[in-house]
Amino acid sequence: LNVLLMGDLIQGNLGHDPRDGAALTEQVARCIHLISQAIAQLSAHFPKVKVHSVSGNHGRIISRHPGRAVQDKFDSYETMIAVALKGMSQNLKNVSFEIPLTPYGTYKVFDHKVFYTHGDSVLNVGYPGKGLKTDSIEKQINRINASLKDHEEYKVFIAGHIHTAMNLNLSNGTTLITNGSLIPIDEYAISIGMFESS
Repeated sequence: LNVLLMGDLIQGNLGHDPRDGAALTEQVARCIHLISQAIAQLSAHFPKVKVHSVSGNHGRIISRHPGRAVQDKFDSYETMIAVALKGMSQNLKNVSFEIPLTPYGTYKVFDHKVFYTHGDSVLNVGYPGKGLKTDSIEKQINRINASLKDHEEYKVFIAGHIHTAMNLNLSNGTTLITNGSLIPIDEYAISIGMFESS
């Protein structure tokens, strides 16, 4: 089982209103508590569990990255969460972690290469509450795949950031999967017309 932690695990202290949401310590502690329980449950039901983690925009450290994190994106609260989860899972012998220093990660499943990222840099799929431009997404995917040999191209691209789960088969033969978010609807989401989240 591949488990992807692709950012927006906590609400963070974004520029919309830095005081919106619980204190960061509480957000991080709750996140670690919930996800560590989930990993333990999954490890009891799957022979191997691999947890992959990349950082999102909500978990960035505002003093380091006041705007979009484009350099050393891994320097975030979400990487700290992943490292803590890895330490808490060390007695679960069938659980392993992949925490890349790049803003994306890759793995193989059913002989297909998978590319995963948060979706606000590297592969920018759009923004919460706004339309997705599939032609732009395809061009970005084509550019990534063009840098590889044909037999090394990615078949599946997975991104977070838009807080909405979706599975989209693109005309270039790749599949884009977006995941939902652990953080609930907040006042910013309501202000842009989002009233519920799965």
